Amino acid sequence: MSTSAINLSRFSNVGEDAMPTTLQIPDGYSQWAAAVQRALLQASEGKGRRHYAGDLAFDQQPILQIARRYGIGFLLGQLDKKIEELPGLARSSRRSAQRHEVQIQELCGIVNYAVAAIIYLEDEVSRSGGGGPNAARANSI
Repeated sequence: MSTSAINLSRFSNVGEDAMPTTLQIPDGYSQWAAAVQRALLQASEGKGRRHYAGDLAFDQQPILQIARRYGIGFLLGQLDKKIEELPGLARSSRRSAQRHEVQIQELCGIVNYAVAAIIYLEDEVSRSGGGGPNAARANSI
């Protein structure tokens, strides 16, 4: 199976938790990768950064800080709320192209809450002795 690659160097951090700077994309998954990259850009450069993050790393942003105080139910509740709101966005009075863009942005938010839930659970595993920080992520790459 051949692959393509996405350069992630602008998202890469240095140190123990550093991720690879390229992500190999299997044939047939380029649209999937582009959609996930769009959610990453929303979190790192778009609404996530403007409204919540500033220059904080994702794991230091309110999305995960609040989850650490209240548990995974916070993240799942946010996912549920965003999913609940999605059909209303489809019925908005905006033109079709604008409506679709708003829906896509909302779906990117859903992806980012799901990613936060994954990180939260991985951190729970590492805190309970199931491996070092990000052990599940490192083993799956």
